[in-house]
Amino acid sequence: MLNYDLFNNIFQQNQILMQEQQIKVLCVEDEQDIRENICEILKDEGFLVFEAETASQGYNQFLEHKPDIIISDILMPKLMATNF
Repeated sequence: MLNYDLFNNIFQQNQILMQEQQIKVLCVEDEQDIRENICEILKDEGFLVFEAETASQGYNQFLEHKPDIIISDILMPKLMATNF
């Protein structure tokens, strides 16, 4: 059974944390529609989002932005995301 008070408390704490420091997310996805949908949802929730279409672009974005979270497709052309 879901404890709504606990869920609400965790949600509120997350909102406070996100106001104090924006969480950086890197989304690596070769399918444009999927990538755009994921990024739009994350931005709407207050995350700072960086996008990459290929694993090599994702690796460069990772080095540049040092994201807190990476969401990645693992089967991509040329270089697979599991390699970085």
